[in-house]
Amino acid sequence: MIPALTATNPFMFTCPACVGKKSYEGIGVSGFGWDYKKPDRIFCKTCGQIFPDPKYPEHGKLVCPRMGQTLTYYINDTEKAVPVRDRTQYAYKWFADHTRSHVSFEGLVRYKKVMFMAQQGIRALAFAYAITGNPKYAKTISSILKRFAKVCKNWMYHDFYDTFADCDPLFAAWHYMNLPLEWKRNASAYAYGGHFETGDFEDTPKSARMLAALAKIKYKGPITAEMVPFSRLPNLVLPDMPLACVTAAKLKQILAMA
Repeated sequence: MIPALTATNPFMFTCPACVGKKSYEGIGVSGFGWDYKKPDRIFCKTCGQIFPDPKYPEHGKLVCPRMGQTLTYYINDTEKAVPVRDRTQYAYKWFADHTRSHVSFEGLVRYKKVMFMAQQGIRALAFAYAITGNPKYAKTISSILKRFAKVCKNWMYHDFYDTFADCDPLFAAWHYMNLPLEWKRNASAYAYGGHFETGDFEDTPKSARMLAALAKIKYKGPITAEMVPFSRLPNLVLPDMPLACVTAAKLKQILAMA
């Protein structure tokens, strides 16, 4: 019941069976249900469609080599019809801020299992033990906690938008603002710089060109997301000292007014 593979964020759920007809894109956690009696599936609360389902295969893969995990995602029909590099632009939108995202039905099953065991499962067993004194309930709780201790240390740290840190999760939690860009994994290219509200896609190729330029000069130092604004295009220069100095001066002015 408690999976070894990392669960995914529940807020990006879209039902491909009824979206645009009975439900909307990115309906999120309120749009699907789960029953502990049938723990290996979720269902759409609007149309009843059950997932996972062969009709909606999860062909998209997010490979995290450092942590040895591969997460799978559903790719909608519109995405399949365009080149891979353009797919994110046609992924489902999350209704809250129009973020393009992908849903992992299997990941949501894992999420529901984890939340159930961590909350209702242990609580119910604890009440049963307190009322009856029967040691079998305490032993079951012990088994659950041991399972959590075994697998949760390998669950990848990830944020609200399902950007996964492909590194030790405790290290990621302490250094999440300064993780190297190549350690960050997300099924949507928007997570690498696209503007959520406008769909502005400029920063994604910018990031890619920056990494390519660094590889060309055999740069071996740290690479962080904070470097991207200081790389000027189309003629990439790193570091871009004039741009950095101007930005620093503006920051000083802002801080002086604070």
